[in-house]
Amino acid sequence: MLQPPPQQEGEVQQEQGGRGKKLIDDSTKMVFGPKTTLYFFEKDIRRNRKKLHEVDTLLTGFHYYEPVARSGWRYQDLGNIGTAAKPIFYEAPRQIGLTSGFHVYDLYMHSVDSVRYFDTKSPFTDMNVYFGGGHRNMLDLAFARNVNERWNVGIVFHTIRSRRTLNPRNRDDHQTVQNSYGFNTNYTSEDGKYLLLANFTRVRHLVNEQGGIIPQAVDSTSLPFAYEDAQVWLRQAVATDLRQEIKLFHQYELLKDQQVYHSFDRRKQEVFFAAPLGTPQEGAFFDRFHPERFNREDSTLNFNRFVAWTNEFGLKGDIGPCFIAPSASSGSGRPTVPSS
Repeated sequence: MLQPPPQQEGEVQQEQGGRGKKLIDDSTKMVFGPKTTLYFFEKDIRRNRKKLHEVDTLLTGFHYYEPVARSGWRYQDLGNIGTAAKPIFYEAPRQIGLTSGFHVYDLYMHSVDSVRYFDTKSPFTDMNVYFGGGHRNMLDLAFARNVNERWNVGIVFHTIRSRRTLNPRNRDDHQTVQNSYGFNTNYTSEDGKYLLLANFTRVRHLVNEQGGIIPQAVDSTSLPFAYEDAQVWLRQAVATDLRQEIKLFHQYELLKDQQVYHSFDRRKQEVFFAAPLGTPQEGAFFDRFHPERFNREDSTLNFNRFVAWTNEFGLKGDIGPCFIAPSASSGSGRPTVPSS
């Protein structure tokens, strides 16, 4: 005599029209949680070391919300969230080949290499909201859900708002404004041999530069420790770093633990700086530090655009205790500096 299959934890049996129907009881039992919400990174797939990570439910390091603190204090900024930052110790270049050369805002960027690809059994939302002193706030939002058991889609959204620490005009006089968003997806074929990863990110990072406090040797009324009442060099200078990147990686398993793969990456960066020289302080700042004005007498303008793409084809796999990955890649980079 045939017996009905045993019920799994969280399942209840319901009679409907004379037929049994299984329902998931996720109201009284913990069916979905950290054990059913997993993610992985592209770098692990490339090395044939796919590792599924569980979402972090601990508060370890929660108070380190600023990017400099998150880095382990390995960077130095200009005293406010979102300002230009540089590594204290030497760092090897992350990108092989041609780059734009503008990296002072890399700490606040969300690169495609750090994208988390999820496998969720239920819709998942990860939200971190920070309200700091001095009218500073940050938002990190991520959402992911499975379309089916083999296909997942996700979105991310980030913002930074930090008020000027020197001579703010009002409550919302921001020094840094960042808006960032991205989309990602991962798909696995029914037989598990084909895998596709794709994502797109866009970050716009705007900084209202101030040039620092005017020294008393230049202006006797300037107080070095007045902070909100301090006299600053620049009031209208703006620096903007806009980045867009799209990346595709897919592979097909020819033999067990041996795959052929293709990777495509296209990135664009636009860096813009503008500083009108209409006030005596701003004119004096550039006369002091940049006395030669090549293009304009009434303003300082600088615009750089960099576009690069990379195509990579290769084989990878495990042979005994060794991992091999012969590949061939081609790429191109094109910096553009428009004439005034």
